[in-house]
Amino acid sequence: MSNTDKKVGLTVRVENMFSGLTADSAPSVAQLKVAGITYSKAQILAKLQAILALYTAAANAKAASKAATAARKAQGSTNMAFVGNLRSALLQALGNDPAALASMGIVVKPRAKRTATAIAIAKAKASATRLARGTMGKKQRAQKQAPQLVVLGQDGQPLGSSASPAAVAAPTPTPSKP
Repeated sequence: MSNTDKKVGLTVRVENMFSGLTADSAPSVAQLKVAGITYSKAQILAKLQAILALYTAAANAKAASKAATAARKAQGSTNMAFVGNLRSALLQALGNDPAALASMGIVVKPRAKRTATAIAIAKAKASATRLARGTMGKKQRAQKQAPQLVVLGQDGQPLGSSASPAAVAAPTPTPSKP
């Protein structure tokens, strides 16, 4: 039997004893010795009522707690989103007023200054990335000249040039050695 069953069982037993002692057909019990202590019928009924009240209050509180927990879980994500958005709005509205923000429980940490070594490492990484990707600024691109493209015709002369084929000297064959 679990703890819950014992509690329910005790409550049921107490209710049965109380109704049995208060019923018209109850045997006349004026006094009873319980664990070596003598109680009158009125004292026994008062004790049983106190026990019932205690267990009933506990059961009601447990049910209310379960209901409140379920409601909290159902609204959890919307409540968290609202609080986060409210924090952002307060930061925008109040700016960098630490006293006003602290009064609302918002602590804004100042931005940490970077060390000289961290700055040097970041610059080295940035230049290595630009070199690897081949990115350039306007001035760097302007300094870099595109290679001249020369298209040759069937005769081996550049197309679109004003030089006539007669003016160009024919290649002289080199004699072969025997």
